[in-house]
This record gives sequence, C-alpha cells and structure tokens, in this order.
Amino acid sequence: TEHGFSQQLERDAVLAQEGLNGIHESLAWKCVRNEDQLRVHYRKQGSMHSLRFAASYECDCTLLLSLVREFDLMSDWNKYTPHTAVLDSPSLLETAFYSEVWLPWPYHNRRITMAAQGLDLIEEKGCLVALLSPMSDEALQLPPSADKCVACALGAGSCLKLSPEETGGTAATLVMHIDPAMPHGVPSALMNLVFRVMTPWVHRRMQQLILELNQHGGTSVSYTHLTLPTKRIVEISVGAV
Repeated sequence: TEHGFSQQLERDAVLAQEGLNGIHESLAWKCVRNEDQLRVHYRKQGSMHSLRFAASYECDCTLLLSLVREFDLMSDWNKYTPHTAVLDSPSLLETAFYSEVWLPWPYHNRRITMAAQGLDLIEEKGCLVALLSPMSDEALQLPPSADKCVACALGAGSCLKLSPEETGGTAATLVMHIDPAMPHGVPSALMNLVFRVMTPWVHRRMQQLILELNQHGGTSVSYTHLTLPTKRIVEISVGAV
C-alpha cells in the first residue's frame, strides 16, 4: 500500500543517515595506513574489529556499482577471496553476498554472509549508499567449501558510500564491523598482514581493473579479452531505479 511504501522510505532514510553518521564518526578512529590514495582507519571494541577503507577511483559510480553487483566474480581477480557468490538478488539494489577470506596457516579461512541494500541519495546527499547487514546461514545454500571456514559476524552500521567527484572519479568509503571469531584475540602479525599486504594489494588490483575497463569502453558487457579474468559487467543507470 501507499502507506506501507511511505513507511519503508522513512525507515530507509533513517538507516541511511545512521550509516552516513557512522562513516563520518569513523574518521576519529586510529589511522593505520595513508598512502597510494588509500586511507585505512581502525578501532577495536570488545570482540568487534571496525575497519574504515577510503579511496578515490578514476571511474564513475556506475562502474563501481557494477563491480559490487558482480561480487561472485571477485574470486577471479582477488587472490585473497578464494570463493565468492551472489546468493540472492531480489532487485537491482538488493543483493545477498557470500565471501571467503584467505588466512595463512595455521588459521582457517574466514567466511561472511551479508545482505546489501542500495539507496540512491544522489539528489539528497550527493552519494549512493549500500547498507550492509548480517544474514543467517540457515536459510541459504552455501558452497561446500563453507564447512572448512570459520564464520565471522558482521556488526550493525556496516556501510558503503560512493560519492561522485568533480573530476569524474568516485570517492569510495567502506566501513565494516567484524567479529573474526578469534576468542584469544587477533595476533599483531595477522593485523599487519591485513593492513600492510592484503588491503593495499586489493586496492592496487581494483585500480588496475578499473584502468583496463576504462581503456575498453567502461561498462561493456563483453570484455573477456582483458588481461584480468573478469567475465561480464552489469550496466546500471544511477537515478533510473
């Protein structure tokens, strides 16, 4: 009904503002990396580890949105995510994701299942927002490799923000609150691996992927000729949904 739709819009607006507030507040966290156009902030509260990744990419928002929608292909170009999947996609702006994250021996790989709800706030806030929330594994069909991984918990307030820049690029900010299921704490060596090796590698890999996509026409539905093993891309028109 119209009343129910109006209530949903109001709830979405509240959640979006909470997510944007959280992104702004995360600037006060400890900065653990600031180089090569990548800034990483970190905070720990109890068993929850909060991470803030901020970077600018030389592409428009639609290209980054397309990469997010093709989450199942991330394992093709990101060596630290050996298995990724799109579990459900009820609409263009709603998707359920699954990801496994590689960890060195003797640790087991971690896995996380989440839902993303996209909100077009270009006119109101000058940005696109994806609210990330945890999902129960019980109602989902996970890949067989999930049995060999340890499940992580996603905390409330996790959020992705994409803001168009005057230069034609996009400022991307991702805030994630994660319990990695390590009751004795995360070793400093593992934290250094995440901040000094894994995170900058993924950032550079994304820059490379975006560069090659831009060189071959951006959001083309056929780019199997690229050196990166990506198979397809979804064309998304911001403001048309």
